[in-house]
Amino acid sequence: MKILSPLLSYFNSTGKMKAVGAVEGEFSKTIVLPITNIQNSFTLYFNPDNELSNSVIRSIELLTTTNVSVVQKNGQNYDNLSAGQAAGGILVLSNVRREILASFPLATIVRSTNQGKATFTNFSEVSWDSCFVFFPSPVAAANTYAVTVRVYFDKKI
Repeated sequence: MKILSPLLSYFNSTGKMKAVGAVEGEFSKTIVLPITNIQNSFTLYFNPDNELSNSVIRSIELLTTTNVSVVQKNGQNYDNLSAGQAAGGILVLSNVRREILASFPLATIVRSTNQGKATFTNFSEVSWDSCFVFFPSPVAAANTYAVTVRVYFDKKI
């Protein structure tokens, strides 16, 4: 016990451990990013989000038609991308200086194709309006499609 107590205190004080809360993070937010006829090398930036930019991103998940077939943004319905349509996309997380912190092929952050497991992260320097989804190749998508991302996070202490 003499060894564990200091370790537990350290993990708790540095935010690496919590007494209670979800494994993915205490809070979650679903972000809908409408897309229109994606061409070669198409980049979709996220809107600014102070709550996410001032948080520690604990997990990221792409929602496809398997999870939710239709989402809404500003009163308009959008169809989620299928796993096949999303397979060519890349999610890029950046900081305020637009330095790339991480990039995830969209196919790797679909929980349903990852045996139900979340993609765990620990990013505290993310500037959400610098983050984007990049499609290097065209995607067969009509004007009513959207990329839907669920972000799990903890507020910074």
